[in-house]
Amino acid sequence: MYRKEDFLLDPEFIKWVKSPNKELDLYWENWIAINPNAKSEFLLAREIVLGIRFDESAQLQQEEKDRILSQIMQQSSTLETNSNKNLGQKNRFFTWNWFRVAAILVLGASLTFLLFQKEVESEVEGFALVEKLTNKGEKRSFGLPDGTRVWLNSNSSIIYPEQFTDSMRVVKLVGEAFFEVFEDKSKPFKVESHGVITTALGTSFNVRSTGNSKTMVALLTGSVSISSNTPNLKSQILMPYQKLDYDAGKDDFQVSSFDPESITGWKDGKLIFVNESLKDVMEKLELWYGVQIVVNKAPNKKWSFSGEYVNQSLEVVLKSMSFIEDFKFEINDKQVNITF
Repeated sequence: MYRKEDFLLDPEFIKWVKSPNKELDLYWENWIAINPNAKSEFLLAREIVLGIRFDESAQLQQEEKDRILSQIMQQSSTLETNSNKNLGQKNRFFTWNWFRVAAILVLGASLTFLLFQKEVESEVEGFALVEKLTNKGEKRSFGLPDGTRVWLNSNSSIIYPEQFTDSMRVVKLVGEAFFEVFEDKSKPFKVESHGVITTALGTSFNVRSTGNSKTMVALLTGSVSISSNTPNLKSQILMPYQKLDYDAGKDDFQVSSFDPESITGWKDGKLIFVNESLKDVMEKLELWYGVQIVVNKAPNKKWSFSGEYVNQSLEVVLKSMSFIEDFKFEINDKQVNITF
């Protein structure tokens, strides 16, 4: 479930509110159509951003800085009071981290405007690190400091430096992401995921790294080199429409061709199943919609389900499946019961 803080800490959302255009308007209109339950939080976040404006040419005096700082802290109190949810330890950290960053900006020598970003900062060899996260049922898109575009799938995280070095661009991924890499031959772009390193210059590719030691890299354009610290996978080159599946437990990999839509369709709102088992289908639905599914009286027959759903609600998807696989279902908020 999205909260107002998620939008307030998203630089793409802030950019749209402060400088709207037809392309961004269409993007957010479609986003709200897909996520209608988030509309109230979305609108509240927009009003908060619109309520904080700064004169770009003005130099703030100390008295004015103190007044704005007081306003920010008062706003934080209001957000906490109006929240209808009990935030966990992790979410409270992100919420107060945002206000801490805003306060530091206000107390600087001069301000043009406030930027809000969902990030975790830590000093490592002088570079600030940024971590972006998604929960189950969430996806997000954003840019990296070099101009590379990232689509982050559900239940995933990515860590990257606030500024890349002069010779290297390195990010660390847990989960799944699609990258459109800004070409810079002097700075290779590297994605590290569970010990597997994918190196590119200017290209587009998908990386999926799951918790069971398996990593998949699928290349759409350009070329990439894939390596690891294990004996078997030293340096494997992929060409467009090739994918590499690596099993770290066995130190074994396979290279094969793939259908681009089946691998990268998720970033365009396409939920695709290709000859998948009941277990795989339910796990994918849980991840996609952020729900928990309980299956009662599972059939003995082997499932091999195929289908494609574009920007559809969970109810629509389950209705379609139930006609084909003959089951009944009940949705209670984030709990789904399926009975055969």
